[in-house]
Amino acid sequence: MKYRTRIALVTLMIIGLTPIFTIKGSIITDDINSMSESSQKFNPPSLSSEKFFELDPTNPTQILKSQFNEQKENQEDEILTSNLSIDEIKEDAEKYEEVDFWIIEDFSEYPYEKIQVRATLLAIGNNSYVYVSNAKIDEKGLAITEDLAEDWRDEFENNIYPNEIHFFGDVDGILGDIDGDPHVTIFLTSLGGYVAGYFDPLNEFNGPDSNRREMIYVEYTQGFRVLAHEFQHLIHYNHDTDEHWWIDEGCAEFAAYITGTLETSNLTYFVEDYFVYNPENALLNWNYDSEGEKDVRIDYGSAYLFVFYIAEKYGYGAINYLVDEADDSAIGVEDALEQAGYLVDFNTVYLNWIVALTIDNPSFNDGLYGFINLDISIAVFDETSLYPYDSTGVMHRLYGFHILKLNSPPNYLMFEIEDSTTYSIGISVAVHDINGWHVKQEIQDGLIEIMVNGSSIDEAYIITSIVSATTPIIAFDDQWGVGYTEYLDYSIDIGHPLFILDFDSNYITNNWSYTCGSIYIVDENSTEITDLSGIDVNIALIVSDTEEEHIRYALNYSSIDHWHGALVLQELPEGDFIVKIIASGDYQYGIQNLGIITIQHILEVFKPIVTMISVSSIQVTVSATYSQLYGWDTFTQNTEVMLILFSVITDSVEATFDISYKSSEDLWESDITDLSDYLTGDYYVTISFKYAGRTVRSPNSDNFTIEGYTTETSRVSSYYLLGSLSIIALVSVVLTRQKLKK
Repeated sequence: MKYRTRIALVTLMIIGLTPIFTIKGSIITDDINSMSESSQKFNPPSLSSEKFFELDPTNPTQILKSQFNEQKENQEDEILTSNLSIDEIKEDAEKYEEVDFWIIEDFSEYPYEKIQVRATLLAIGNNSYVYVSNAKIDEKGLAITEDLAEDWRDEFENNIYPNEIHFFGDVDGILGDIDGDPHVTIFLTSLGGYVAGYFDPLNEFNGPDSNRREMIYVEYTQGFRVLAHEFQHLIHYNHDTDEHWWIDEGCAEFAAYITGTLETSNLTYFVEDYFVYNPENALLNWNYDSEGEKDVRIDYGSAYLFVFYIAEKYGYGAINYLVDEADDSAIGVEDALEQAGYLVDFNTVYLNWIVALTIDNPSFNDGLYGFINLDISIAVFDETSLYPYDSTGVMHRLYGFHILKLNSPPNYLMFEIEDSTTYSIGISVAVHDINGWHVKQEIQDGLIEIMVNGSSIDEAYIITSIVSATTPIIAFDDQWGVGYTEYLDYSIDIGHPLFILDFDSNYITNNWSYTCGSIYIVDENSTEITDLSGIDVNIALIVSDTEEEHIRYALNYSSIDHWHGALVLQELPEGDFIVKIIASGDYQYGIQNLGIITIQHILEVFKPIVTMISVSSIQVTVSATYSQLYGWDTFTQNTEVMLILFSVITDSVEATFDISYKSSEDLWESDITDLSDYLTGDYYVTISFKYAGRTVRSPNSDNFTIEGYTTETSRVSSYYLLGSLSIIALVSVVLTRQKLKK
């Protein structure tokens, strides 16, 4: 447990367990750190465990993890044998047995010195042993300490263990069971040094000073939350020994929520007293740079809220995958969500998360923009009721965010923000008007202009952040510090409406085309917008489920048909799309909803099967399904099907071949294809179907190996050798015949 424990847990443990329900937590005023006004990029060298101790001596868990990893890398202290090599299985412990445990003697000095402390087993559960130090038994008496041990056992067995195993995974993970005994040891003692509890990874391995058991140390005066927090660290380490700190600590904080051991509300102390006042905090960095460890406390708050969001929006199973995932940080989040069945990139999740933190309204868009099981209110943001509006030197950190609240703004505003010198700008605009909330989000480079618009807007938020254009990749050794920081300028100017007065549209489903025309657009002075007005007019397809813009097409103008255009929809993904006309220019904006269209994948091509006929020849078969545009017979007679050969090494097209429909078996089959003229190596094939303007490729086949020639030189050499042998043979025949004649 961390510094927050010594302040809050000691004083609040008398409250007891807090049920899991929604409570609006109180906000305590706090000062905001002043930061240097020069842009900075924090790329520290690998920090040592000694440095971590200097920065935060109350976090022995992470210090010990760092120290242990250093020892393993340097092969120090004979830490060479993993727990998997132990042959001896420990017998179940018996009550009142006494054991000498290695423990840190003094948390205020580094390097840590360990001593052995005598302890007695006072409570046994199906999954736990609870030991109490003999010194504490002597001080408090056996009856009192035995009751205390039984209370901790009951809480662990009935609540903490089953919930955390369900949400985070089993205790053994990839490391296995060090002693062959499934019980987790809980050691209650006096720790000192303002440390509430810790987990030591050394105990998971053989080596000097190792207790060789799954074990958690707890300051006996603390609440059950400490045990929940540190037990998560034990589980997480056994699944992923080098997870980034923000993920590990976020899960450990979340453990208190799922076990109901939060003292006040579902908003932790770190959220209520620190994070809500510092939303610019970099999510992906663990920051020790400010005095009093204040920024570390902010990190605990932001990490908890992000893990909470993932669990609530994508299911607790996603957290289980996150703990078990070998990839770390943002990449690990994406991989975990994919395993949980969600193909969503980290940036999208992040932008949705910061909107949820800002407006906390889960009533629309599948609840992505708010929380159900907690109430959050960011306490620090800029706001204005005057327009135009300018602000300079606004601090932005990589994956931290800044909020600008617009009170009763006009219905058309243009927001501009300068671009980051190194990264992209992520913008989320949340507008509340007579139609409710609606959100739009973009990630852009360069000078960014976003139109904020609505109908009778009463409230709006512009949330900005510095982000990577793609999934952020931060090396393990670069995760500490404030993160990349810039001070950006932005402005808001009053915009002007454009009105779309008339339009025609037609969606022809049997050939995947969408046409629109006679689109008549005027400005607020009733002047028609033509192709000479400096206005861009586009038709956009918005994904119905997420309200995210998928693609835009520019429209053309003529004096007869006004604005018009045709969309080819063959390549679009399957689903429902909202079609909108969007006209925008210099502080001008107009939009018209044309309705919803449904695009279906009617042609599906399956994975081709490659049969090896010989070492250098193959035959390929493939199946497909089709259900539109004149039926199956017409499709099989008119579709253009091609077999495409790829090299595995270069991933490039090597050749194309014909493949024909075989009606008797209702599939496509190639001739026996000789590949002996190609280099020896690994290949795969895909099948391309083209019909009615739509092209669909099959999945890649399994790789296969062809034994052709090795290189062009060896091929020439082979021809040369073959020719030479032929000449020698011919000469030999001639000489033999001459000899016979003699």
